[in-house]
Amino acid sequence: MPRTAGWTLIELLLVAALLGVLGALATPALNHALVRQRVIGAGNAFVGALHHARTLAIGSGARVILCPSRDGLHCMAHTRWDGGWLLALDRDHDDEPDAAPVLRGAADPMLRVVSTRGRTRLRFLPTGSAAGSNTTFTLCQTGFPRSARLLVISNSGRVRQATAGRDTAAACAAL
Repeated sequence: MPRTAGWTLIELLLVAALLGVLGALATPALNHALVRQRVIGAGNAFVGALHHARTLAIGSGARVILCPSRDGLHCMAHTRWDGGWLLALDRDHDDEPDAAPVLRGAADPMLRVVSTRGRTRLRFLPTGSAAGSNTTFTLCQTGFPRSARLLVISNSGRVRQATAGRDTAAACAAL
């Protein structure tokens, strides 16, 4: 009997098995790439907010605060920023928004954003400087220490990115 064009069941099963093995090998690398992109995207959004706060302080001639906030209206006194944050004018220097926030950052349950110990607010002065001491933000995804990245804000208001050390990354990912 002459053979007709097409695939046999065994050939199809072998191709399916090969695709399954290749997919299983590629999944962890793909997952790490997705986690890394999520952290980079959150970091870029946060850097944008920092630049906006500094520009607003210079342009308005008033003090601007950036602080963690769960409700998007009031500042909270802690170093965890992953529950959300806000950016607002603070003309009366009470570390609370004078009116409705100019910008709000949403919470992401998968991400962790933690500031330097004791820094629960960033204050940008009309000169563009960030009053207080240098601040470091650690961003990562829970359970993925290799995703950690640092944002460092100097007293002059300059923002730079840095690589997180092993201990810092592990502490962030374990939160």
